[in-house]
Amino acid sequence: MPKRNSSVVGREFGNGVRDAIEQSGMTQRGLARLLDWQEAKVSDLVQVKGGVTELDVVRLLSYCRAPYAEVERILALYRESREKGWLLFPEDGVPDQVHSLISQERLAAGSPCGR
Repeated sequence: MPKRNSSVVGREFGNGVRDAIEQSGMTQRGLARLLDWQEAKVSDLVQVKGGVTELDVVRLLSYCRAPYAEVERILALYRESREKGWLLFPEDGVPDQVHSLISQERLAAGSPCGR
């Protein structure tokens, strides 16, 4: 299975979609059937794994009858989650940049200049 990274914005997007589905009273399976999607596509959308377009998000939220303001908020998060530059958190919870910083700090602490 490929390593999955997530961002704060991506998780907020997934939570917004999940909340919209829950508030609709439908299940992910039922929603997938209405949209003529594989159930995995809805699951991947909620888990922010990709494979969906902005139009897919709009269709799903329309079926959920999400309020306009919420649709706009979730779409803004969807767009932001595709931008580069957000701090990503891998499955182990520690971004690569932090691993690098820790490594460099250890090296500096072990050197005569770092004491």
